Amino acid sequence: MLASPTSQNSSFTHLPSLSNFYKADMERFKKWLEQKRLSANTVKTYVEVTTFFIRCTILKNVKDLGSKKLIEAFNYDFIVKNNKSISYQNQCINGIKKHLDYKGIDIERLQLERPKKREKTTCCFKH
Repeated sequence: MLASPTSQNSSFTHLPSLSNFYKADMERFKKWLEQKRLSANTVKTYVEVTTFFIRCTILKNVKDLGSKKLIEAFNYDFIVKNNKSISYQNQCINGIKKHLDYKGIDIERLQLERPKKREKTTCCFKH
């Protein structure tokens, strides 16, 4: 389960609430994800991170959710700066990409890349 984004970062505690329009849209997005047969945990995670992303866009007064610069700023300000894990970063990017797909925004043109997990190194000592 994801920790609440605002519980770990006080700079995000002053994000605006979602309007009724956005709340209804998030409910439709949730149903859309469920129709894609994603697991309940994945749906919950994607809706949570996307809601947080949208609240950030409202704060910045940005209307274009498909702006690569906006997504990169969100990625840096919320994920990288706060030393979130690579797997959490991937969940956020995946959730945002699904939301853009749901909205009919061409995500391929954005060329959003997820970070690769670091490979575990094995260490063998010979005596």
